Amino acid sequence: LVGILSCAGQVCSATSRLLIQRPIYDAVVERVLEKMAAVVVGKPLDAATTMGPLVSREQQERVLGFVERARQAALDVRQP
Repeated sequence: LVGILSCAGQVCSATSRLLIQRPIYDAVVERVLEKMAAVVVGKPLDAATTMGPLVSREQQERVLGFVERARQAALDVRQP
């Protein structure tokens, strides 16, 4: 998850997909959801924060667009 969360949209090579073998799919999805539920979004200088803001409004809109397109395609979009 470091590749997904740590660069705030500043790196073009950030991880955006997980390729998971079918036999372990459910276990991996549950573990990712557990990890994501522990993420604390907040001010970057706050010691409790594990994920600060995205780099720009443009990047925020891009990320929200990914989520919306996934929902429109009836993909499995989950929130922790």
